[in-house]
Amino acid sequence: DGYDLTGDHNRIAIDDQRTLLDATTFGMSAQRFIPGQRQFKLSHKGYLNADSGRAHPVLNGVAVNGAISVLVGQNADVAIGDPAFSMVTQQQLYTTNPEVGQVVPFNADFANRGANGGWGVLLQAPQTDILNSLTGSSVDNGAASSNGAVAILHLLLAAGGADYTFEIEQSSDNSNWSSLTSGFTLDGTVVGSEALFLTGTVERYLRFKATDANTGNTIRAGMTVIRL
Repeated sequence: DGYDLTGDHNRIAIDDQRTLLDATTFGMSAQRFIPGQRQFKLSHKGYLNADSGRAHPVLNGVAVNGAISVLVGQNADVAIGDPAFSMVTQQQLYTTNPEVGQVVPFNADFANRGANGGWGVLLQAPQTDILNSLTGSSVDNGAASSNGAVAILHLLLAAGGADYTFEIEQSSDNSNWSSLTSGFTLDGTVVGSEALFLTGTVERYLRFKATDANTGNTIRAGMTVIRL
């Protein structure tokens, strides 16, 4: 929810599955199943960091919720087009293991809050500062999709005088662009996270765009998109 915990973890486990419902009838020689409700969660383990805005101050509260994204670099810093796992979440558990004179490990578990999420791609790398405006590089999906998408925005560095509009643009030919998203309420003045749930066709090419109605405001943002 607006916090960058890069460097505060040593293991992340993602569990994404569906309950299989037994649909075997009498006379069948083999069991049959149909997929039930999707269940996915994330376990975040690392070493306690007590600095402001880091692992312990962020995760030790009660009922921590928001959007969480895990960005996977390809043996390098994360970049546009890299895989990302994102979901709207409720934190289930936060525990620490105090050890005298040693590092203190923690464990935080996050559950899905019933919204769509999962594996997608990164459209804006969060280590890049944005000043005034930015149009990101396009990401090629290979083809359009027709079942909507989830767009998740993370604001990691804010500026009090900002008035940003954030959106994802789409194109069928990587040339003529139109807005896919509208309605993000985050405007760059505060850190936070926000998810938009989109329906209908999502064109082959996507890119991130940020525009500030004012000038001179430096912010930092990340954007992921999950095609459904």
